[in-house]
Parts: sequence; structure tokens; C-alpha cells
Amino acid sequence: MNRSTKPRPDANGVVSTIGSGLRVIVDCITAAAIHVDGLVEGSIKAGEVVVEKGGRVQGDIQTQDLIVAGQVSGNIAARGHAEFKASCHVEGDILSPRIKIEEGGRIDGRLHMSAGPSKPNATTLEPPG
Repeated sequence: MNRSTKPRPDANGVVSTIGSGLRVIVDCITAAAIHVDGLVEGSIKAGEVVVEKGGRVQGDIQTQDLIVAGQVSGNIAARGHAEFKASCHVEGDILSPRIKIEEGGRIDGRLHMSAGPSKPNATTLEPPG
């Protein structure tokens, strides 16, 4: 998943975008990709999530693949791959079988690399099903 931060459209060509300057206060659920340039206050469950450098998520994220260049305050569960760019700042625990962190990326939380649906503790991360 070593690529730009542009999300891949789903089979129908769908990518949901939270644009720069937009603040969304809701839980987001989709099988498609979500591209965050603005602010999401709520959890995200999506096929793929990209948080751009100016993007912020204040809530948990559950996805197949993830790229974070912006800020996330919440726990992250990625079944496939989680990539954290040099500009990222994450406050929360991360569960993914494959994790890449670029030099300069800031993670304030625990990293759990597991291929299965194991739980690091009873109150946090479960990969989306």
C-alpha cells in the first residue's frame, strides 16, 4: 500500500469525501472509501480510510486499509494495512497485522500487530467484520 494518500474508489467508483473546512458530527459507515480533509467528530467504519494532512478524526476508525497524514484521536483497527505518514499525530491504540510509520510520525498509544480478531483489552479495538 505504498502509494499516495488518494483513496481507491470501490467497485462502483465511490469515494466519500469530507472536504477541507467541513465539520461532520456523525458516525460514518460505508463499504466504500472515506477521504477526510476536514473534521469528523464521530467514529468511522469504511472499506478504506484516508486522513489527509489537514484532516482530523475525533473518534474510532475501523477499516480494511488506512492511511493517516493528519490527526486521529481515537482507537484504530485496520484488518489489512495501516500506514502513518511523517505528518501524522495519532492519540489512541492501533490494531493491524501490517503497520508502517514514516520517520516523524507521532503515535501516542499502543501498537498491536495481530492477524486475528484478538482484543488488546476488553474496552477497545475489534477489527470490523
